[in-house]
Amino acid sequence: MDRGAIDFEALKKRQQAAWSSGDYALIGTTLQIVGEELCEALDIRSGQRVLDVAAGNGNVSLAAARRFCDVTSSDYVPALLERGKQRAEIDGLVITSARQMPRRCRSRRRPSTSSRPVSV
Repeated sequence: MDRGAIDFEALKKRQQAAWSSGDYALIGTTLQIVGEELCEALDIRSGQRVLDVAAGNGNVSLAAARRFCDVTSSDYVPALLERGKQRAEIDGLVITSARQMPRRCRSRRRPSTSSRPVSV
């Protein structure tokens, strides 16, 4: 491997370990208003597709789902995605969970006006 090259797999494993080490889901629920404010600031509306990158326990995902969006959550930590899914079920909302965050975007085309990638 080139000395300047980044080992993305090793980096990903370190990040997973860091985000799995504490009870981020508990801390994250105290930040729920941030998800609501982000969706408001982005003017997210019904029918839009939302990809919540590094979703954690789903604050932005839940806020977008309450706005009747087609929401996909992604995160390094499966336990956090599961917590977000449980929260959605309790609220009667639908969120699709992706088990692994993409390392980089493969598409060069602009997202459609109905697509909103977000992250907090």
